[in-house]
Amino acid sequence: MRTGVLWALLPDEFLILVIVFAGLGLMVGVLSRRAAMGMIGGLILMILLTPFVEDLIGGLPGWLAVIVLLVAIFLLLGGFLQLVFGRRIAEHVASNLITHAILAGLGGIARLAGALIVLPFRAIGWAIRLATRR
Repeated sequence: MRTGVLWALLPDEFLILVIVFAGLGLMVGVLSRRAAMGMIGGLILMILLTPFVEDLIGGLPGWLAVIVLLVAIFLLLGGFLQLVFGRRIAEHVASNLITHAILAGLGGIARLAGALIVLPFRAIGWAIRLATRR
């Protein structure tokens, strides 16, 4: 997971400041040349691809747009956690979320299967009760 996803939250006016700080970090020696060029290249790519991505997301059906939105929310959450707490904690949180989602899905499937297995026996019990009442 990379924190580059968080740049999408910056207004367009602040993107020039990211380029300036990348250049300043390169001059001072805080950033390597590769990291600075990666930041600037990523920003330029994000600026150029924004209209295409907007049209692509706008043309999706509603249910698929919701799935894409959920994926984007999880990516932003992961990037934020990685930025604030570090990579290992972000990976730990992501693995816990995935585990709980899988277990919840399997639990729902097990409840549904159990209800379908028990349903014929309940129907027989209801029929016997109705027959003995009259």
